[in-house]
Amino acid sequence: MSLGLCVFLALFVPAVLCATAAQLCFEIILSDLRHRLPQRLGVKYPRLSWNYWKLIELHRQHYPGSRVPVVLKFLAFHGLGFMFTLGLIGFVFVLFKH
Repeated sequence: MSLGLCVFLALFVPAVLCATAAQLCFEIILSDLRHRLPQRLGVKYPRLSWNYWKLIELHRQHYPGSRVPVVLKFLAFHGLGFMFTLGLIGFVFVLFKH
């Protein structure tokens, strides 16, 4: 196994796992809000990006002690960080490859 493949897998696998776990956290938030709010969510398309933070804030209002939004932000931040690092390493590798 080459060094490049090891570096790729070392960054890509955690990024995918973080993204999957973040999606599961967001599904937990949607499920909690669907059960708590009588008017359903009040949002026509809950998975679109402009509703994302609105739903997290609604979850904080109705479940003030919940750690799910914190975990979601942590996982999203780290998943994006892994992907950014992978892209940066790939860019530098291609740039300096002769």
